[in-house]
Amino acid sequence: MTNIRFFTHLSYILELFKRGIKRASTPSKWSLLWPLSLWASIAITFYVFLSLSAENVFAANLFGAIALPLSITVATVATALTIIGVGTPPNAFRINGQIRQAGLKNSIGESPLIISETLVPEKPGMKKLVFISLGVCPLDVEALKPNLEAAIGRKIVKVEMANSLKHLCLYTMPANEELPDVLPWDDAHLSEDNFVLTLGKSLLGIVRIDFSNIPHWLIGGATNSGKSCLFRLVLMQALRKQAIILLGDFKGGVDFTADIWRSGQCTLITNRKRFLLHLREFMHILQERTEMLEKARCKNLDEYNRKFGLAHPRLIVAVDEVAVLLQRGKRMDKEDKTDIDEIEQILITIGQIGRSCNVSLILSLQRPDANVIDGSLKCNLTGRISGRCDKVLSQIILDQSDAAAQIPDDRQGMFMLHDSTVFLAFFWQDEDEVRSLSAS
Repeated sequence: MTNIRFFTHLSYILELFKRGIKRASTPSKWSLLWPLSLWASIAITFYVFLSLSAENVFAANLFGAIALPLSITVATVATALTIIGVGTPPNAFRINGQIRQAGLKNSIGESPLIISETLVPEKPGMKKLVFISLGVCPLDVEALKPNLEAAIGRKIVKVEMANSLKHLCLYTMPANEELPDVLPWDDAHLSEDNFVLTLGKSLLGIVRIDFSNIPHWLIGGATNSGKSCLFRLVLMQALRKQAIILLGDFKGGVDFTADIWRSGQCTLITNRKRFLLHLREFMHILQERTEMLEKARCKNLDEYNRKFGLAHPRLIVAVDEVAVLLQRGKRMDKEDKTDIDEIEQILITIGQIGRSCNVSLILSLQRPDANVIDGSLKCNLTGRISGRCDKVLSQIILDQSDAAAQIPDDRQGMFMLHDSTVFLAFFWQDEDEVRSLSAS
């Protein structure tokens, strides 16, 4: 254990030395330190021996024999220490102590060691702390986030690994930095990129999702957490991007009363049998697109549209409270059970092959456990968003319990993505879109 810690500290010193060399070699005030320290050390050494040699013969003889190698040694050590000092962050010892006090350690009790503390220019107030990870990963940080924030006195807003997992990076903001209670939607937030949709704002900035990378999304959370508002916000932007939406709301459509949900682009369904009929039509289009891409030898529909100058729209199957749609009861007749089985199978198929054909799923519900959503369907809903919830529900939605700790119990409209990004959703109302359409 002693040998391991010796090599750990040796590697830390070498890392600081390398960073010191890098800083000293850049055009800045640091580039003057190492030559100054070198010549200052040589000058001091020679001065001492010259002073001694003037008083006795022995010192003069000794000086003649060892003055040059000793001067070089002293100058080299002084320069190395100077370079290490240049490469050491100003608050290194304090931060390393705070990390140890917070309990962030690897399996043999070693804590990450800081090698860099820099401001992020594009984000006022943000600092990036870079550590030698020593086997500590972002999940370890998330588990101890409250302790770490209390220890360093700053909010940790992002955690990532870098340099082939050798370095652990913490992005921090001042402790008093908070998101507002409400973020009103503004059309300026609408992304111009192809099917990139805006969700809200985190302490890092605007949060967006790209359906080209992650086509299928699951939104979960406790009741009154703001799921339906976020659900409508996403669908509104999809309509703006000319998507065709099959919208299922099996609570009677009370959350979708505006005309935009009954337009030519969006079909609102509140009946299971009617929903199945429309779902079959979507499935038919999916099969046609698959054959079309195969014949054209295109990898996906975006490539096909570019190749032939066409604009086949994205199709979205969106269901609010999908648990009601897929709920099976003991008294349910055989025909209804058969319909539910078929609906579930179509959703699974879309999840499996819909990506290349630009057919997406957006499913919202409170508790997406195995009793509600089939595992084959859930595993293809790789985009996950959780609202306010407890540890068990957070684990079910995100496969981690962080949302329970990161989102206050009384905070509506705050969510966590599958990558642990915490954000406040923009608040948009149907009436805003009605006024917008009327004005146009």
